[in-house]
Amino acid sequence: MLFASPASEGKLSRWFELQSAVLTSRYRYVDNSQSVRTANGAQYREDFKGRFRFVSNGNYEILAGVFSGNGITRGWSNTGWGTGDVQTNVYLKQLYLAARPVHGLEAEFGGLYILHGESTEITSYDYHAYLVGQRISLQRPQNFFFDEISITYAYLGDFDQASLLIASRNPTITRFL
Repeated sequence: MLFASPASEGKLSRWFELQSAVLTSRYRYVDNSQSVRTANGAQYREDFKGRFRFVSNGNYEILAGVFSGNGITRGWSNTGWGTGDVQTNVYLKQLYLAARPVHGLEAEFGGLYILHGESTEITSYDYHAYLVGQRISLQRPQNFFFDEISITYAYLGDFDQASLLIASRNPTITRFL
C-alpha cells in the first residue's frame, strides 16, 4: 500500500495534542563591513508546541511552546561546527491558559506568543518572541467589520522604558509596559 490510512485516536489524544514539532538547520556565514568574519558555522532550531485540554471540546486548555535559542528573539542554536560553542538547551518560552467560554471570544493568561496580524518576522517580532500577561480576542467576522479584535496587556522589557503601542492592519492592538 502506497499511503497508510490515518491512525485512530488514542486514549491520550483526548487530553494531549502535539501541535507541531519542527527541526531545522542552516549554515551561516556573516562578515562585517571591514571584512571581519563574525559568524561561520552550522546552526539548528527546535520548535515544539503542544496543549493539554481540560474538556473534550478544547474550550479550556493549557498550551506550551519549547524552543531552542537562548533569547527572546533568538531561535537558532550553534552546533559547535564552525564559530560558536555548541548549545544544547531548549527553553519553555510559552506557557499559558486559554479559555473560550463562548463562540468567538477567547481569553489567554500566561507566557503568550506575540500576535503578528498582517506582519511577519521581518516587519515585527520574531516568531519565538513571547510576553507575559493576558489577552482577550474577539473573532466574529460575521458580526463585525474586522476579522479579529485583540487586546493584550503584558510585560515586555524594563519598567524604566517608555510604553510602546503597536497596532497592525488586522486591528490587533498590543500594549506593552
